[in-house]
Amino acid sequence: MKLKLLLLVLIITAVLCGCSVQTPDDYYSSSSQKEGMEVTFSINCSTILNNMDQLESGLESYVPSDGVILKPTKITLDENATAYDALSEACRQNKIQYEYEGTDADIYIEGIANLYEFSCGQLSGWEYCVNDVFPSVGCNSYDLHDGDTIKFLYTCDLGADIGNEFTGEE
Repeated sequence: MKLKLLLLVLIITAVLCGCSVQTPDDYYSSSSQKEGMEVTFSINCSTILNNMDQLESGLESYVPSDGVILKPTKITLDENATAYDALSEACRQNKIQYEYEGTDADIYIEGIANLYEFSCGQLSGWEYCVNDVFPSVGCNSYDLHDGDTIKFLYTCDLGADIGNEFTGEE
């Protein structure tokens, strides 16, 4: 019995030694020591300000008065980073909640800062652009380059209100 208990303690100790333990404050405040590329990243939901009548009840407190969730911020990413990697890193550094669904091959951003798809009407949700161009691929499939500017924008009108009007053509 003592041998089994000792073995169990040794196994648990070995597992715990291989784990990184951080407080939430340590996780969110740790600066990344990445060497690679620098990009500018921002998150904006100002379109909601003109559509507050469509916003789900109870979400008003999540909408900043100017619509800016994250002002343009420089972040450093590893080479071969994607627009999703930029979102993930910026949200981690700035303690911004976000949620996605899918796999590494196909990620869809459901919500950022507690504002989700359909939170402000049937045509609302998050889109992104890189250097003011809206890519036709998911954010995890868009490879970034040094100096890129990435914006995650909330649309209330399927992109028409943020400069990405859907025409049905690729």
